[in-house]
Amino acid sequence: MIPNIYKSIFNTTFKCVRISILSMDDDKVSEELNSLDWSCLTESTNADEIQNIFESKVGQILDANAPIIKRRVKGRNTPWMTKEIMDLRWERDEKRRIFYRTKSDDDKRVFIKSKHFVQNKIASAKRNYFLKKCDAALTSAQVWNVYNELSNFRTKRRDPIPDLKIDGIPSADPSRKCDALAEEFALPGSDDSD
Repeated sequence: MIPNIYKSIFNTTFKCVRISILSMDDDKVSEELNSLDWSCLTESTNADEIQNIFESKVGQILDANAPIIKRRVKGRNTPWMTKEIMDLRWERDEKRRIFYRTKSDDDKRVFIKSKHFVQNKIASAKRNYFLKKCDAALTSAQVWNVYNELSNFRTKRRDPIPDLKIDGIPSADPSRKCDALAEEFALPGSDDSD
């Protein structure tokens, strides 16, 4: 049975986050840091070695008290991700959890087979989605929109400068803004008298 909360998350990516430092027990961390033997830092003369020792000791304490965990976050809209594919992903993840728990060769085979099956299903769904989009694209602009979507290219939104202060006076006139910016950023050329 698939949890309803998982079914509702169609477009997800993983994000690694450290549990909030605010929820960490400061006294416990302070006590653990104070109990460490820091003399190894003064014994070494290599700065890189000192940094590595420090980071590993502090990292061990932080990992114990504020571990890094993976959270699913909403990603970009992926229209080819159907309910069927999400169910297959959930089953694959369940098989992975079983394999990591048991470490048996049979469970590994089952997980690998499921992983490849899901990868092929996703690739096939994505390919079919874009083939339909390409067939429907009639104009050059539509073809480029499909290409940009396929390559995950994100165009920057055009945000024109609403107001620009020219000599301390706000101006919304596009030609005045253009002239002011050109005057400010133009470099003198060989034919400029300035």
